[in-house]
Amino acid sequence: MNSSYCYHLTPKIAKISKAQSFVGYAPTNDIYQGMEEAIEWYIESIGN
Repeated sequence: MNSSYCYHLTPKIAKISKAQSFVGYAPTNDIYQGMEEAIEWYIESIGN
C-alpha cells in the first residue's frame, strides 16, 4: 500500500427528511433505544 495515500473518512449522519416526505416514514425509537433492543435481541439469540 502506498504510504502517501491518505484515507479521508467523514462521519455520516442519516438524514431521513426524504423518507419522511416521500413515504411518510418516521422513526419510533431513538438510536439509544434501538441499540439497546438490538443488543438484547442479539444476546438472547446467541444464548440458544
